[in-house]
Amino acid sequence: MDIELLRTFITVTRVRHFGKAAEQLCITPAAVSARIRQLEQMLGVSLLERARGNIHMTAAGERRLPHARRLLDAWTLAQADLSLPQSQSHPIRLGHSPCLNLLLGDWLVDHNRNPVLLPATLISDTHAKLQLAVEQGRLDAALLTTPLPDSELSLLPLGNLKLVFALAGATQSVDRWVHLDWGFPTPPPEGWVNGQTLACQEGLLAQQIWRKLGGGIWLPDALASLALADQTASRLIDPEAYGAGLESRIYLAYRTEKEAALQPLIELIGKKLADES
Repeated sequence: MDIELLRTFITVTRVRHFGKAAEQLCITPAAVSARIRQLEQMLGVSLLERARGNIHMTAAGERRLPHARRLLDAWTLAQADLSLPQSQSHPIRLGHSPCLNLLLGDWLVDHNRNPVLLPATLISDTHAKLQLAVEQGRLDAALLTTPLPDSELSLLPLGNLKLVFALAGATQSVDRWVHLDWGFPTPPPEGWVNGQTLACQEGLLAQQIWRKLGGGIWLPDALASLALADQTASRLIDPEAYGAGLESRIYLAYRTEKEAALQPLIELIGKKLADES
């Protein structure tokens, strides 16, 4: 099957317009229409209901869209693997929870700034999609904060991250909350006055917004302490001060046959988490 047919189908379902899809794919609207017809003929079903200025998926299209996305993802990963030098004959394909991109730059190198495990592929996605990708062999492992139960994968707890609430800005009251999703509910900080809340899944983006706009954010203790030292944060609120500690447990979900290749990463992250606890 021509992979461009799948790419075109996925793009059309996202923008719901042949002309906009053509712009994104750098082809003509007529070519978009021809690709969709070709795919429908190959599958023997109608995928889209066409109306002027509006496109809707049929029931058959709804059923086939997730499969098309998985096939396109698998093809993209295969291209990435094949583009690597032959010396990297068995590269590690690693996924991670979006909040963890705050820490991966440190986790992938040792204390002497030497790479311990530099993945050939590094993907951020939801926990469910990451675990499915590992189960299907499209990824070798995934770093998660909240793994899903009933998985057939090996699931290794690497350690805990202690979270503290970092407050930036001159005000002593918390009027803005950059609510970074750590995969589990994080409570409002002490002194929360029901101000503006920005929910965000991406760790680096949440941190960047917080640094520019001020307010509060739950951060790993080590990162919050650095922010306090460089005066980005004005003060830190330790959750233990009002009743309970707040920790995010880090897991590695992986395929058993990759355990030996992942061992350097397992040991390094485990050590760093232990040092920070």
